[in-house]
Amino acid sequence: GPLLNLPIDAVQVFQIATSRYGADLGRSASSVINVVTRSGSNSMRGTAALFTRDDAWQAQPTTIDKLDEVPPFDRQQISGAFGGPVRRDRLFWFASAEYRDQDGGVTAGTRVPETRSIVRSFAPAPLRDKLWSLRLDSAGAANRYMARYAGEWATDTAASAAERALGSATQRQEALNRYNSVLGTWTSAPRGNFVNSLSASISTFLNSTQPVVIAPQLTFPSLQDGASFRMPQETRQTRLQFADTASLVRGAHSLRFGGELQRIDAEFILGVFQQGRIEFIEDFA
Repeated sequence: GPLLNLPIDAVQVFQIATSRYGADLGRSASSVINVVTRSGSNSMRGTAALFTRDDAWQAQPTTIDKLDEVPPFDRQQISGAFGGPVRRDRLFWFASAEYRDQDGGVTAGTRVPETRSIVRSFAPAPLRDKLWSLRLDSAGAANRYMARYAGEWATDTAASAAERALGSATQRQEALNRYNSVLGTWTSAPRGNFVNSLSASISTFLNSTQPVVIAPQLTFPSLQDGASFRMPQETRQTRLQFADTASLVRGAHSLRFGGELQRIDAEFILGVFQQGRIEFIEDFA
């Protein structure tokens, strides 16, 4: 299913296992990604970063046709993180956020009946993406508690693979993504040779993809005009997870065991051919 993206400043360490991973990592079709997020400490510390790009600052590739329009592109990414103690040696907090503002373009075609030609240009393709997370940790002699909330809100205007090569500006689609996740963990070590970790989480995901205009699809031999007949689409998912793992060490032997329970409620809505489609056998009659 969909996975949550995290602000880069919130990641302490990550591990990617692509094969021969143990059964304790659970099932997976191809790989397992394990991410440990950062926590606060007794010191107040923070970071901030800015990354920016602009088409005015970059050289064009030697293969580009100098008569073509320069592809529009600019991006600004701002990130920051801060953490510290709520109560020294006992309770800590850590917060992070990241924002991406990107303006690009996708290739689009326009029919010009007067000259019986199809003119290539660029249609706007903006992207806005916000990530954030907030984590609380409580540490004791034998017990540690952690609670984390993380979210992602993103909007994107782009085109599908087929539409990027043949579509007009109206063939673009607007995507809206909302992801929220709450995670709680209780780690207990009542004895020096035994550790148990209990986790519970709930996450919600929403993707809504809408056409930029409401119109029938006009399919010409060399161009797709009007709105895509594949829209609108919507995906909703709510995932509830419980997991428990335990580790026991006796002499030279160690034993790990546990289990996981998931409940997933998902819905997919596909509204195809709502405005119809007209097929043309010639680009120009």
